[in-house]
Amino acid sequence: MKQSYGKIYWLLIAIAFLLYGNTIKNDYALDDDFVVGDLSPAKKGIKGIPKILTSYHAKDESGNEYEYRPMVKISYALEVEFFGNKVHIHHFFNIVYYAMCLILLFRMLLLLFENYSLQTILWIVILFAFIPLHSEVVASLKNRDVLLSFIFSMLVLIYFLKWQKDKKTIYLILVPIFFFFALASKFDALPLMAILPLIYVQKNKTNFNQQQWIKILGTIVLVVVLLFLMYVALKKGQKLLLDTKLKQRVFNYFENPLYFHNELKYRIITLFTSLGFYIWMLVFPIKMSCYYGYNVIPFNSIFNFYGIIGIVSFVLLAYLFFKRFKQGDILWYGVMFFSVCISMFLNFVKPAPGIVADRFVFMASVGWAMILAYCIEWVYQKFIAEKKQIEIKELNWWNVPKLKVFMMVYFIVLSIWIWKRNYEWRYKLYLYEADVKKYPESVKLHILYGSQIVIEYLQNTGRLSSGDMHRYLGIAYEEFQRGLQLDSSCGSCYNNIAYLLMNWKKNYEASIPYLLKSYQIDSTRKEVLTNIAISYFKTNRNNDTVEIFIRKAIRRDKDKSYEIPFDVMKEYCKREKLYAKGINFFKEQLQERPRSEYLHFALAELQILNGDTTAAIHSYEKLLEINPNYPKVAEFLSELKEKHFKQKKEK
Repeated sequence: MKQSYGKIYWLLIAIAFLLYGNTIKNDYALDDDFVVGDLSPAKKGIKGIPKILTSYHAKDESGNEYEYRPMVKISYALEVEFFGNKVHIHHFFNIVYYAMCLILLFRMLLLLFENYSLQTILWIVILFAFIPLHSEVVASLKNRDVLLSFIFSMLVLIYFLKWQKDKKTIYLILVPIFFFFALASKFDALPLMAILPLIYVQKNKTNFNQQQWIKILGTIVLVVVLLFLMYVALKKGQKLLLDTKLKQRVFNYFENPLYFHNELKYRIITLFTSLGFYIWMLVFPIKMSCYYGYNVIPFNSIFNFYGIIGIVSFVLLAYLFFKRFKQGDILWYGVMFFSVCISMFLNFVKPAPGIVADRFVFMASVGWAMILAYCIEWVYQKFIAEKKQIEIKELNWWNVPKLKVFMMVYFIVLSIWIWKRNYEWRYKLYLYEADVKKYPESVKLHILYGSQIVIEYLQNTGRLSSGDMHRYLGIAYEEFQRGLQLDSSCGSCYNNIAYLLMNWKKNYEASIPYLLKSYQIDSTRKEVLTNIAISYFKTNRNNDTVEIFIRKAIRRDKDKSYEIPFDVMKEYCKREKLYAKGINFFKEQLQERPRSEYLHFALAELQILNGDTTAAIHSYEKLLEINPNYPKVAEFLSELKEKHFKQKKEK
């Protein structure tokens, strides 16, 4: 008779909402826009799914597209279809997905540790649930990819363990299928290609005679091949469905210096410093941040705080992996899970954006929870139980008075950390403001905070009072200057300083050196190219190059939705009275963008100035065919026709 775990499931759901319920009222935060914002196909609901399947997951500020994680946006498309595109609904479902993570982890551990008590397995899940570093994954809508990848990864493990126990073919078939869905959510599932063989070897280590060894090896090869085929299938699918000509992501120095210094010695140093950082943050998660990057984590010297912790941890993990292999207990599984999962994010094989991140620990923290459970049991036996030895298989910590008080205090402290961190995630501006104070050495945080202030100013969101706006723009200017002090190759900082000089200080002359420096670092950004054109236009310098930079900016606009260069060109032609030149320019651009409302509008304006009213009327009519409600055009066109008719009649 199967045991019912309904009460445990409800307990885990309650824990998920207890810890993260305060995220439901949060707004959009870092990078949430590209998964569920106005530019995401998910906003169209189910109708947007075909576009989701044929488009990249993310886009950087230069318009480069990268990653393929369709499961994430599909989940948002379904929510939009049935509940509307409401940010609080999306946050609610993130908690639901986290609860699913806890339930599936519990189910997986029941199969993995069949000889252990139910209480022990439940406590491992609870310890996992209370890890504060999970706040980034649950509080951030962008990081739903981690949740979904984890859910499908747990299903892979569950059906693999079921197959190992019952040998039913259907279970083996489901393993690669769920692995495919996990990869289609995020590549965090890749460590399963090592974890499954290690679990199989551990479960069958008593059968290591020659005949059984061949069978075990054959099974391992079969499982790895099945998983690898799913990886290949996803990659092949990407090539078929996506536009591979699109330029892939371009990384900046401040994201990870290893993109520019990939020598072996730097990768080894960063491996140890990254590991040390993760261990420290799991033990003392006080200074959590949405971004770290250069130069929070040292990469050129191993003799630093994180590096030393990393070396000691690496040696200890390696020792325990081999030393405890024969026991195959919770400690060994914890070391194995943690080491294999975190290895993806130690910057040795491939640099990680931001060098380290709280979300990178999510899968690995399954192993950390196991290690923590073992350590608590060891402390109990060493200092509390005195001479009475109780196996971890039988221990129910909650019935031990001294340990019960300790665990209650421990969970209360962790809850406070989690609630506080969730509150910091309530909106971009407040998140960046909080995190840049924790890590003033992070270049990216200075850029994020300064840029968000500028966005609040431009969009007039009301989150910054008009009285404080001048002061905040001054803070933004200082943030970008601070970023340059930390990394003189930061093209974004140069461009953002120039933008403030142009639009806040109205000092176009002073902006030009910053723009040229930004252009020297990255000549592909349409915003930089446009700002150079504007500065030259406003200062009446290099007039012969204004059109050159405008055309460069237009070519870099992959979405064909960036209208500012066209506005600059129109004003330039009006000031210089180059009406014919402007008319030819806009007619040329309309061949590429025939349904652009602004191009028709600008063309008509220049045609009027050039004295060609008939052509202008035709352009306005074309505009109204595209958008009959274009502001004031219909009324103006009526007046223009009437005036034109009178002039013709008088002639």
